Amino acid sequence: MEQNLYTSTALMGTYYALGEVPNFWLTLAFGATITFEEEYVDFGKVAEGRELAPLVMPMAEGRPIYDAAETRARVKPAYVKPRDPVSPASVIRSRPGLGDLAAPYNAKMSPQQRFDALVVNIQRQHREAIDRREEWMAANAILNGSVTLGDAAYPERVVDFGRSSDHTVVLGSGSRWGDANVEPLDDLEAWIMQVEGAKFGGPVTDIVMGTAAAKVFRQNDRVKELLKTDIRNTSGTSLNLGVLTKRVQMFGMLNANVRLWVYSDYYTINGVVTPFMDPRDILVFSPNVEGVRCYGAILDLDANLQAVPVFPKMWKSNDPSALMVMHQSAPLMVPVNPNSTLRARVVAN
Repeated sequence: MEQNLYTSTALMGTYYALGEVPNFWLTLAFGATITFEEEYVDFGKVAEGRELAPLVMPMAEGRPIYDAAETRARVKPAYVKPRDPVSPASVIRSRPGLGDLAAPYNAKMSPQQRFDALVVNIQRQHREAIDRREEWMAANAILNGSVTLGDAAYPERVVDFGRSSDHTVVLGSGSRWGDANVEPLDDLEAWIMQVEGAKFGGPVTDIVMGTAAAKVFRQNDRVKELLKTDIRNTSGTSLNLGVLTKRVQMFGMLNANVRLWVYSDYYTINGVVTPFMDPRDILVFSPNVEGVRCYGAILDLDANLQAVPVFPKMWKSNDPSALMVMHQSAPLMVPVNPNSTLRARVVAN
């Protein structure tokens, strides 16, 4: 029986129907998507001042004030190409993960049913891997104001989005949270004001804490005292001082406008577990960052260089005999206003 060779259109429909992996950073900051019809991604901004309109006499000539300067950057995004075969052996033999409870290890499935299930499972794994790579890019862009791209098949390069250097803070001995006479609330107030007053900054809505930072913050005497004097369920401070178990959890409100999160999600490369965010860090965040999910053109003749976030394709390999499934993407997560974020390392360990 000859197996179906699905078109890219059919594969794309399945791919997008699978649903996304939970993506905290992408959801928090990257709401817009832009695709490009060339392999480069362009991004920039217009720098505008806060000049007051000049005063003149009614019959005097008008005075020019327009002084906008656009800064632009051009980057060729790193390419991702997960590819896996659907071989005759994998279609014929029964294997875990396919079928249902009525047919353990897909023993009652036909070869065509196993083939279709394998294609869907490969697509799901590819989608999760691509989504995690985009989440990794988003986390680095927001936390560091830059992304360092590098892999075994990709030479290392740094994409710097131009965040001010003073928006990356490392507290030293004697000034860290948990040290004597150090008040986390004072630091948060200063950093919130810094982000809100920065060029291309904005009003802060979220503070994300790594697990080590959140633990020290919630144990602070002033924070605990503030909870005793605030009226619950009002615009005052409200925190969960119990055990926090989820990898991403909102555990309270600093005030009526600022949410507090604890974050501990991770990814793996060749089985090595690495956290997206250092547990010692906190992030002060404003949605004015206006993150954009950018995608360069797909460099594949079958794709006709079309502007799509992900292009799936399937083809027959004769030696060894298999049907190959591959997904291609050229993503770059761009924070348009990186000064709307500030990262601080607040504890030693």
